[in-house]
Amino acid sequence: MPAFFLLGLFSLLTQVFALKELSGLLTAHEAALGLGLSAWLLWTAAGMALALKNPALTRALEGPKGFLSACVFFTFASGANLILLKKAGFLLTPGLAAGLLELILYSFLLTLPAALAGGMCLARGLSEKRLAFYRAESFGAAAGGLLTLLHAVFFPGTDPLFILGAAALALIFSAPGVSLAGGRKLAPAALAGLLFFGGTRLKPPFALPDYFAGASAYARTTGSRMAFMDTGGQKTFIEDGSVLIQTPLTEQSEISVQLPMLAHKNPENILFIGPAGLLLASEAQKHHPKSVTVCDPDRFRAAFILERSHPGLTDAQIDRTDARLLLGSRQKTYDMIFQTVPEPLNAAANRYFTLDFFREAGRSLKKDGILVFTLPFSENYLPPERAYFAASILASAASAFKYLELTPGGTLTALASDSPIDLAPEALARRYGQRKIKNLYATPYAFPFLLDPYRRSWAATTLGRIKHPPLNTDLNPVAYFYVWKMWLAMFVSPGTLTGLALMAAAFALLLGRLPQPAELLKNKEAAGVFLAGFWAMGFEVVCLFMFQTSSGQLTWKMGMLFAGFMAGLAAGGRVLKNFPSASARAGALILGLALTAGLYAFCPRLASLSPAAAFPIFMALLFCGGAVLGGYFAASAGRDDGGVAGLYYSDLLGAALGAFIFSAAIIPLAGLRASLIWAAAALAAGAALALYSLKESTVKM
Repeated sequence: MPAFFLLGLFSLLTQVFALKELSGLLTAHEAALGLGLSAWLLWTAAGMALALKNPALTRALEGPKGFLSACVFFTFASGANLILLKKAGFLLTPGLAAGLLELILYSFLLTLPAALAGGMCLARGLSEKRLAFYRAESFGAAAGGLLTLLHAVFFPGTDPLFILGAAALALIFSAPGVSLAGGRKLAPAALAGLLFFGGTRLKPPFALPDYFAGASAYARTTGSRMAFMDTGGQKTFIEDGSVLIQTPLTEQSEISVQLPMLAHKNPENILFIGPAGLLLASEAQKHHPKSVTVCDPDRFRAAFILERSHPGLTDAQIDRTDARLLLGSRQKTYDMIFQTVPEPLNAAANRYFTLDFFREAGRSLKKDGILVFTLPFSENYLPPERAYFAASILASAASAFKYLELTPGGTLTALASDSPIDLAPEALARRYGQRKIKNLYATPYAFPFLLDPYRRSWAATTLGRIKHPPLNTDLNPVAYFYVWKMWLAMFVSPGTLTGLALMAAAFALLLGRLPQPAELLKNKEAAGVFLAGFWAMGFEVVCLFMFQTSSGQLTWKMGMLFAGFMAGLAAGGRVLKNFPSASARAGALILGLALTAGLYAFCPRLASLSPAAAFPIFMALLFCGGAVLGGYFAASAGRDDGGVAGLYYSDLLGAALGAFIFSAAIIPLAGLRASLIWAAAALAAGAALALYSLKESTVKM
């Protein structure tokens, strides 16, 4: 089964690389991953339906030549899809987060070509060997996931099109029953090589807003995508399509470091969290502290920034440990902690703005220590959704610290401490002179304006209008609900209403393929598989998002986590295939309920896990989740696998719907932990259906 194995490997590589590009396109928001996964499954189901329901196409895909044609079409569509994602920068506006409409629309449109072609290829593979194909394809996907992990850790600079091109050639040449002699394999292989390897020469190598078209250097790092611009002596570092930091530092960047440093009587040990700290550290060094440490675990990102800025940091000053793990191991160590992540627009950034993080930072500060972070702000007008966003984060900080001071400006600088914070202009001016500081913007002359009581009171009053803002926690990230707040704020827009209407019409046509209630009662196996797929994908999305909020490493470990789920599919199908159908399905459902309940109970302990400990736990959870679905699928198919294609179609539809509903609605509105209750409800419906089927078969006997 080499061809089926390679098809699974190529399919997983395409899926992971496409979803990573899509996520980077949409401010690295995890909802884009969940919605992209939903779209991938839906278009795959549509491709299968197209191949299964169209007699002419079915005949064209028969035999060895038909399988080769399906593989060639899939590889070409995948290459074109990755190139499409590379050139999608015109859809982006720099500095603005995508709304719910954009997240849904782009996720579904920008994954269509490859997923649709993949579905047709899967339908062709399932037309023979059936369950054997299902297992071989799953193991191939597991191998593909491992390859994506190795790529992110050891050679992230290699263009994904290069890796996909090599896998595409292997898939074409492995197609059985067609000789290498002649042009049936050599010609498409040559064209595939031209498409994939030629695509690696495109600039920029990934999507960027047109505003950054002048970037002169690019790099894929382990966890993000970097670009660099040098215009008129101003160096700009761009991460995932947004400005990370500029040098020489802007007015607001200098002020956000200098005012907090002057507010501390004697700052000796300083910690900067985040890649922007690599350039902000020089501001802290003006105060002659004993030590300055910058925490950035992505060595490729740090190397990209240091190579183009030369801030004078030594390797000893850069700590590669995850910041939250570092804080947990450094009690009462720092006088100042600067959290430099600019804005929590996704869970990877949000984990540095949660109540859990603020408590960890508080334990790492010495007496009189100060935590500093910034939020986007405006001195004249703050939109309600922005105010809600900031109020939630500031309420979380206020719950962890006794004192919270705000200094408004182009951004809002927040200072949190368990000791009173002195921001009197005369006190800061005195320390400025004693330390012999030379600043461009944060000078004693400007202190009375920067710290004007009226400006600070306006900011506090504006944020105070948000009554009882929810606390931002690891398991209930405001970064997810914020997408809904922005959508509701723009709901009256004619463009938004038109877009929603068009999307509703398109989904009505697509979802018309779903089994109707009467049909579900007639085909209980398909209905059960549909519900199992819905639960499995909801469970998987929750696990992925939980892993992100606990470790921040989902982007580069996503492929391996997908692989764990796919390996579970193969293993579950293998183990339960030969068990009595009713017993196997009941066992799979019980295991699924136990997994869901176990994760629900374990959730509060996630914050205490290191990324190294979280990864195997979530790998095991996803493997077991895949085993539940794979076992249920195999048990429903039985030993006669003639109906596997139809069940696989139901599986994909249920999984697509589960990924969509959990990513777009349940997780943002209910939070991560409560979402597991909704997942369990789907399993409960499946269990009721299984009991009904068992009762019906008993009566017939």
